[in-house]
Amino acid sequence: MAAEEEFNFDEELEELEEVTGPEYESVRTPEDGLQAPEESPGPEGAPLRKKSPLPRILGAVLLLVVAASAGLYLYSGRQDAPGQSVRPELPQRQPIAIPASPTGEPGREKLSDPANRPALERGVIVEVHKSEPAPVQAYKPKPAPVQASKPKPAPVQASKPEPVAGPAPPAQKPVGRSEAASARTGAFTLQAGAFLVEANSAEVARKVRELGFEPRSRKKDKTVEMTRLRIGILPAAEAKNRLDELAESVPQAFHLPRGGDWAVYAASFHDLRGAREYAEELARKGIAVEEERTRVELPLIVLSFGAFPDRAAAEKAASLAREAGLEVDVVPGGALENGDTALVNRHAQSD
Repeated sequence: MAAEEEFNFDEELEELEEVTGPEYESVRTPEDGLQAPEESPGPEGAPLRKKSPLPRILGAVLLLVVAASAGLYLYSGRQDAPGQSVRPELPQRQPIAIPASPTGEPGREKLSDPANRPALERGVIVEVHKSEPAPVQAYKPKPAPVQASKPKPAPVQASKPEPVAGPAPPAQKPVGRSEAASARTGAFTLQAGAFLVEANSAEVARKVRELGFEPRSRKKDKTVEMTRLRIGILPAAEAKNRLDELAESVPQAFHLPRGGDWAVYAASFHDLRGAREYAEELARKGIAVEEERTRVELPLIVLSFGAFPDRAAAEKAASLAREAGLEVDVVPGGALENGDTALVNRHAQSD
């Protein structure tokens, strides 16, 4: 469009000449440093009149106006047509994938935190939803804990002192444990023995029945101090042969492991005196033994019989039992049932 309306300066000059005519010439005064035009004689020698400078001035002014309009037209013609605004091209918008919110409503993800916002290109507008503030719950003061009222203790009435009948009797001498037990039970009994071998307890029970009493037996585990009569420490084969040799003369003989060998014993006694008496008997048979002290937990068979109202009656029955070959002790009734280890018979034997 600018090319079609381009101004032609030559055409404008031709039009100007047609308006002014060839007879108009430039008027130049001597003040401008120009020479005035010479007068040319007219036809037939008649003098010509001077031309008026007004048309030329008007033509010059018109020429200037046209030239200014043409310059303005050329300058503004390079611009676009009016009504069309030039905008910078924007980059193509790209959709932003917004992950679904936990509640299932799209587009509800909070973007208030700058660190969580995705990197955006220039010119892309992102709609930011303002998150509604969480409702503030009114603070309710907790009720003060109610302390349980403790019941007041009932007043204690002071006990009135009882009247004293008279002076206190003189203090009695302390009674021994055996006498105190006898006073509580009101009876005494005879202990026939505490045995480790059932055969030995059965033999004593038979003799008790011959005296007219019914024996009472009770089993009890006790850790007791024993005295063993050791014959020697031998290899396994020799220990077995030695036990076979002692089967008739020493029926209570036994053996126990000792390292890689076996220790052979003639018997084991709770009472040291009984152990030494038996050692002398073995020496007369040509069997030498050595004493060995130890503590073991053994099941004892305790035999007792009789129930006597006082100690005198118990001692009389004990004399008859000793004449029959039994070794008995007079003990308070119930002493064995209470676990008095001092009353264990001194002739307790093991196998």
